[in-house]
Amino acid sequence: MRNVFELELSTKIPADNSYFVSYPHLLKYFTTKSLLMAGDVVCGAHMVYGWMPTILELNGDLEAAAQTLNEAKAGRDITAQKITKVAATINNSFVGASKLLHFVAPKDRHKNKITFSTARLPLLLA
Repeated sequence: MRNVFELELSTKIPADNSYFVSYPHLLKYFTTKSLLMAGDVVCGAHMVYGWMPTILELNGDLEAAAQTLNEAKAGRDITAQKITKVAATINNSFVGASKLLHFVAPKDRHKNKITFSTARLPLLLA
């Protein structure tokens, strides 16, 4: 396999690709909201799962998930415990939770840290 960065330069993706067309609309949904509620967690989870080959199942505390997303939107760091609870709510999926967090706080994706202690990380990945 060639270097992935070389492949990226030569990869052609049509401008009308579904992901490119939908991406700004997904971002806009969250940027227009000043406070996220449980219903926004449901809508956002369905939005990001529209890009994934898995059917969404919501479990857990939607209000607590909304509070964590509001913290991310405000630029606060998210603890491992909180991201674990968001993931449990959204198909028990860290991928789904991280995609949702990206849309909630896209400008802060490098600023916000999901803080994992090295002792807890193996437990989270098990």
